[in-house]
Amino acid sequence: VERAIDAGTLPASGVAAVVGGAAAAADGVPSVGASDAPSGSAGLALYFGAMYFLYYFLGPTCTYIPYEALGLELTSDYHEKTRLFGVKVAGMFGGYLLQTAAGLALGSLVFAGDNLGLVASQAVLFGGLLVVSLLALLWVVVERDDAKVVTKDDASAVPLIPSVMRCLRNRPYRLYLATKIPLALAALLPSNLLLDYLRYCVRLEDYMSMYFVSMGIALLSIFVSIAFTVPATKKYGKSTTLAFLCTLEGCAFLLGFFVPPSYVRGPALYAMPVVLGVGMAAGFLIPAAMLADVVDYDELRTGERSEGLYTVVETNVQQFVEIVGGVLPGIIASAAGYRNQGGCSCGCGVACPLPYERWRCDADIGYACSQDYGAPLLADIGPEPASASDRMRALGFFGQPGRLAACTAQPEGVQWIFRFFFVGLPALFFLVAAIPAAAAPINEKVHAAILKELKRRALDGGAATDPLSGAPLPLPGNSAAELFEEHFTAAELDAAANRRGVHTLRSLVGRRLAASIGALLV
Repeated sequence: VERAIDAGTLPASGVAAVVGGAAAAADGVPSVGASDAPSGSAGLALYFGAMYFLYYFLGPTCTYIPYEALGLELTSDYHEKTRLFGVKVAGMFGGYLLQTAAGLALGSLVFAGDNLGLVASQAVLFGGLLVVSLLALLWVVVERDDAKVVTKDDASAVPLIPSVMRCLRNRPYRLYLATKIPLALAALLPSNLLLDYLRYCVRLEDYMSMYFVSMGIALLSIFVSIAFTVPATKKYGKSTTLAFLCTLEGCAFLLGFFVPPSYVRGPALYAMPVVLGVGMAAGFLIPAAMLADVVDYDELRTGERSEGLYTVVETNVQQFVEIVGGVLPGIIASAAGYRNQGGCSCGCGVACPLPYERWRCDADIGYACSQDYGAPLLADIGPEPASASDRMRALGFFGQPGRLAACTAQPEGVQWIFRFFFVGLPALFFLVAAIPAAAAPINEKVHAAILKELKRRALDGGAATDPLSGAPLPLPGNSAAELFEEHFTAAELDAAANRRGVHTLRSLVGRRLAASIGALLV
């Protein structure tokens, strides 16, 4: 199921690149140098916006939340959680590998030079596979026997806001979020910007094929990394292993930031996705197992298992991070002078109207005997040495025969933006994530004490002892007064006690509501 879910999810940057390329040719045969947005681009933008909304609503909201919550309740064993999520991550990236293999096959055999048709065919193929897999999940997988379904009429049901506040008062969970958020960005940015980096920084005309090759290498690296990461967490612990891998990835990405993209056109181009794969394996596997431990500790604190709630909070944070990380680089690049297709009307995956043109741009037309990426550019110099004047006239009309494709050109500032978001910022996020990862308090010994206290309380009903602090840990009373207080932080309650009481709380709620609405609108 995990494989099918992720095989059906194309990277947003890839879809955006294809939509942008299609927009360049939406109005038929353009004139030489035509690079202005066509009238059809407004409809394409509306279509892309609607599909993007439906992706996040039907994907993470309606599918990922219950699916991820289900994984958190399948086992309580400390090491088995890591193995479980290792299998899950392998299935997840197996879906990506399947999509990559299908993209390479369809792109070379059926949709050569037609990126729009390539994406559309994969959408139909993997969308159908996703439906079949979800039906199989519904039919085969069952929840744990002690799962409790709480309805809104249940007297023990805790309102949403106090429930969320209890999550955020859970110190191991706060450390988890401090690790997960930068890790999500560190994994998201390189995969989202790989297409732009290959096309506009490395300057590859056939960037789509190299993208699929790079993703294939990254995915194979993930499978190899899982085989080493799972035993490492058992020997050294989850937090230590994650902190080490984050530091290692941060240093590798930092080195990559200072390497000029022109040097990446060689063997380094194949080493880069290996580093990306190791980071993605660590970022998806270990935090998921750590969150399962946090849920066990929360059950000790509150007396309820809240896999769904923790998954909702994490998924909403993840969606916000993905939207910011996926949109912000494009906005900044546009402000710096980014031009779709490098200002060209065709080329780099968008077929030109004339069969002897590889690209057609404002100041450059790539003449060749075919539109194949490897077709030699024409240069009317002849086999015999020509005079200097003849050579200059030929180059003035045809251009340098070995030049880079003009549809891969961007201003230097735009190249630096893609370079910074692709390797520079992920390096910073990996190094930042290593700090809270190293401070995660739930290790194997603490988790065993958590399970022991849960079992003891289930037998005698007495108050448990907090394994982290050694203090008594009574269950919440869930009275109306307690639940009202849990809507607010300790600082807010102190401010209300020192000022005007309920009026102060109303003012705080009003400001919080206004800030939330403003953030939503932005």
